[in-house]
Amino acid sequence: MSQAFWYVDGEPTKGKWIDMDLIDSTDEVLEELAEAGFIPRDEDGGPEYGGDLLVADAEDLAKAFLGRHGTFDLDDFVEARDHCSRNHVDEDAVVAYISMAGSWSKSDFEESYVGAYDNEQSYAEEYCDECMEVPEALQGYIDYEKLARDLFINDVYYSDGYVFRRI
Repeated sequence: MSQAFWYVDGEPTKGKWIDMDLIDSTDEVLEELAEAGFIPRDEDGGPEYGGDLLVADAEDLAKAFLGRHGTFDLDDFVEARDHCSRNHVDEDAVVAYISMAGSWSKSDFEESYVGAYDNEQSYAEEYCDECMEVPEALQGYIDYEKLARDLFINDVYYSDGYVFRRI
């Protein structure tokens, strides 16, 4: 479960941890903060706040969208979270992608994501098996460690258990 600690008025004492799996918009964050009593409500009962919303900390997928100086990219977070749930993609793969790429791009993620692997060598073994049929008697002669090293120099990138193509 992704959570983020949202706060208002530059005062972390005026904030709360919010379950980001249930949030789709800034209005929903404001509603959570109003329910907790950190921002006032307007005459219609809706949250009334014109200041900056800040995030002090985040967990799981949400942490990848936490920026400098308390900023949080809510739109990209929602897109990534929904992409994971619709496509049965491990959220940790998105975190690894952002760690590698520096930011979220759904199209680049889809183009570059290869899958989860125990290590670089296990990817090289699978890659070799898919590319050519090596008779079992000859498989012991393939140096998968060197193959992995060469693959990961130019073609692919390994990040926290996930492999991505360089695009």
